[in-house]
Amino acid sequence: MTQDPNTLVDFTVASGEQVTVTVQAVNCNCMTTGAFNGTDLTAISNDPDVYQFTFNGNSGDKARFACLCVFQPKDPLFAHYTFQLTGSQGGNFSSTDTPKETPKASKVLFFTIA
Repeated sequence: MTQDPNTLVDFTVASGEQVTVTVQAVNCNCMTTGAFNGTDLTAISNDPDVYQFTFNGNSGDKARFACLCVFQPKDPLFAHYTFQLTGSQGGNFSSTDTPKETPKASKVLFFTIA
């Protein structure tokens, strides 16, 4: 897996590669939901919330991971979520943080099969 250094939300993966996304809450409770290509995912562990998905397809195929991050009104303004991505065929990357928005903020990560 590689990351586009200009956007930090665009990645290139290999067909058959499994990606692990770790979502960590900072100064708030970790409450997320995730989906891969519109299909809901169940976190494989919580706090931090960890999601995994595998790419199957042809070169040029596109995919997306969407994550909804929940904040509470009592959370400080500087509360946020961090995103760490690891590819089963190599690569360990951080994406941009998702800052507090009331009551929810979303993050979408985009993938292209090499």
